Amino acid sequence: MNSRIKDIPLRFNEKAVLRLLGRRRPDHHADISPRLRRQLDKGWEDIQHTARPEALYAAYPAQGRERGVLVNGECPFHSRSLSRIFHNCEQAVVFVTTLGGDVDDLILNRLKSRPSYASILDAAASAAVESAADHVEKHIRERLGQGWDTTRRYSPGHCDWPVRDQKRLFSLLPHHHLRIRLTEGSHMSPRKSLSGIIGVFPEDHMPWNGNACLFCQNIDCPHRRN
Repeated sequence: MNSRIKDIPLRFNEKAVLRLLGRRRPDHHADISPRLRRQLDKGWEDIQHTARPEALYAAYPAQGRERGVLVNGECPFHSRSLSRIFHNCEQAVVFVTTLGGDVDDLILNRLKSRPSYASILDAAASAAVESAADHVEKHIRERLGQGWDTTRRYSPGHCDWPVRDQKRLFSLLPHHHLRIRLTEGSHMSPRKSLSGIIGVFPEDHMPWNGNACLFCQNIDCPHRRN
């Protein structure tokens, strides 16, 4: 199972945008000035107009090992958390999604002329690429059909999975089709891109409900999912 997804619909997640802007408390979400409301709406409109969201994914045999996950028999990902979640899995789906380089250019241009608005654009774009990844997850589950469960998605740099494994993940994808490149530090360009892995299990055989956060002790992690 592998494919390219084009024209991914983006869903506006206002709470996520506000959280990225530092408004983490519920009362911060309720207390939005008319000016900020206009900026949020305009920011999302600009991101939707500029973004060209698409994705690539591919499925491979996978096995959870003591200190990580072995994908396609030869590509090891180093993470004790993933080793617990992917224990006895049958497949792993690796993916990458991006909003495209024009979004980076938009944010950079606004940073020079309107830095406060650039912050809103940056937060909106980060929420947008998460929305694109959500769509990829949903698409993969629908392609698998009944009888299968999938884990949450995990990205290099999250949990205890080192970002340097990004290079191994990219070796499993024809990422050049999306014009994404990796920096020397294994970060992606365009910046508003997101990669990851999803485990595939027979139904009712997935440990920890596919969620590494359930056994993680870092309760203040900003990426924690309940």
